[in-house]
Amino acid sequence: MKTIYLIRHSAPFIEIDNYKDYKNVPWNDYNRNMILSSEGEENAKKLCNVEGLKHLDEIYSADSYRAIGTAKYVAEMNNLKIKLDNRINERDLGVNTISELPENQTLDSFKNKDYKFGTGESLDEVDKRFNAFLDELLKSDKNRIALFLHGIIMMSFLQNNTDFFFDGNTMRLLFNDQEIYNDKMKNPMVFKITYEDNRITNIEYIDKKKDSYSLFLFEIHVIMSIRWGVTMNEFIAYCGLDCETCEARIATVTDDNQLREKVAEEWSKLNSTEITPDMINCKGCRMDGVKTPYCESICPIRQCAMKKRVKTCGNCKDMKDCAKLAMITKNNKEALNNLKK
Repeated sequence: MKTIYLIRHSAPFIEIDNYKDYKNVPWNDYNRNMILSSEGEENAKKLCNVEGLKHLDEIYSADSYRAIGTAKYVAEMNNLKIKLDNRINERDLGVNTISELPENQTLDSFKNKDYKFGTGESLDEVDKRFNAFLDELLKSDKNRIALFLHGIIMMSFLQNNTDFFFDGNTMRLLFNDQEIYNDKMKNPMVFKITYEDNRITNIEYIDKKKDSYSLFLFEIHVIMSIRWGVTMNEFIAYCGLDCETCEARIATVTDDNQLREKVAEEWSKLNSTEITPDMINCKGCRMDGVKTPYCESICPIRQCAMKKRVKTCGNCKDMKDCAKLAMITKNNKEALNNLKK
């Protein structure tokens, strides 16, 4: 098995006064001198939290400052040198200034991969050089490789290997009939491509926020285990739901008022009743500490389990035929599996 990570460069860029009118300055100069701002550097550093990027065999980058600047933190973390290859460079637009390009040039390029402007490249030509590069990687003895590149070459690869929808703003991707992405392009962004016998078997979008939060949760678990003897199983609610993934608990432990407002709005719509942000405070169903009003005194499953003094519903002799529990487990197999552990 071989894994290749496609990573779009970070952003934003430092503001250079000479390029205020960026559409009418020499494109090659402007393109080369897009250097990451301090915020862009911080965003690039966060890629080091992506678990899959911690044990790489090889790192390649396009030759732009912003791609190399994004790759450097992951390269240093892996103690690897960055390799440049012009076959993964940005598309040659074939213009002196951006203002020369037709208004819908990007969208038209994805509708017709032979489309090109002036002396520039078509996406078909970009694909050919990129695919030749990938073929070499697949024949190599390196199994975990990261490529730091640009959005257009990444999107063109994804168009060729997924059910691809793009309206000029939002990109939606399906692989094996499963939606893997539906959003605007981001900087940076990571896709994990898995190959077996030189054939793509999976394409996955790596959500950096979720990946970083998983690391944060693990660290919290370790600290709590040491200080208070709390084990991971204690985050499982009586019904089998995992409280550590509940946004109400996340908002509480991180004291995130914006998330409280978001959860309150969503739960109000879902339950057809008014739920205010101040109600979104909960440490967990079976944990000591604050709870939402529903979890504290309304939830029939929690009230029943506490009355029977069972650790979870998985310890109850009536679990198999319980109608109250079935309201959760019939739609959530993970909850049922948690109760069986």
